Amino acid sequence: MPDDDQRLRICTWLTANGINPNNVTQHAPIHILPIPVRPPETGDGWLAQVIVFTECYVNADGHREQNLISREPVTFQRTVPLRVPFPANLPGNDGGEEEAV
Repeated sequence: MPDDDQRLRICTWLTANGINPNNVTQHAPIHILPIPVRPPETGDGWLAQVIVFTECYVNADGHREQNLISREPVTFQRTVPLRVPFPANLPGNDGGEEEAV
């Protein structure tokens, strides 16, 4: 688990990328991955970066749904475009190809 300063930076970064940090599970890593993009009209491709994370399902009342058998939160994997780069000043961020938070 990250310390309080790192957690605040991560939450700020998630929010800047349009992700509600309150819905992101703390029990799974967050990855920044490159994916190929090839528009059909041009055929030329490039790499785009996405954020892959596990989110808790929140019902219409704003509460987290629980699995009726395990009583664990219902979660799903989500992928969103990276809009704001990961903060370079986090300890352990060495600029590798894949980041795990």
